[in-house]
Amino acid sequence: INSISNTNAKSIEFIKDNKFSSLLLLSNILKSSSHENRETTLNLIISIYNKSNDGDVIPDAILMCRTIEQIPLTLQFARDVPLRFRQLAQDYSSESVLTNNIVVNFLFGQLSNKFSPSWQGVGEFLIKVVNQVSDLVWKLSLEFISLNYKDRKSVV
Repeated sequence: INSISNTNAKSIEFIKDNKFSSLLLLSNILKSSSHENRETTLNLIISIYNKSNDGDVIPDAILMCRTIEQIPLTLQFARDVPLRFRQLAQDYSSESVLTNNIVVNFLFGQLSNKFSPSWQGVGEFLIKVVNQVSDLVWKLSLEFISLNYKDRKSVV
């Protein structure tokens, strides 16, 4: 998407016409256990916002998710992860359905990190904003606990 020229009218029109459905589909990848998949997906989501040129600004919550995803999961950054989640929760306001889907799927992806500060940060975030996203949290929680991991060859 980044390689699409702004003068390529057909491609830009396609991105505009399919923006919502594309972003909604991409948000599902964010619950992946793969750091690379989550980071690439967040970059792609941001690229779609940039290329659509429809006046929508990239929500700060999405930019913060990318920042969190880029933090190395090492002891050196153990304090930074929960701090970023607290900042995300503090700045989180009534977001669109689309942004809520992106952020909550991202949170579930973060729960797959083998790094307890990530889990702590997700918990702190959810405590502060659960009223805004409760239906989606319940839906994804049910999916999360119902998934039969033995039958899956790889978790996307």
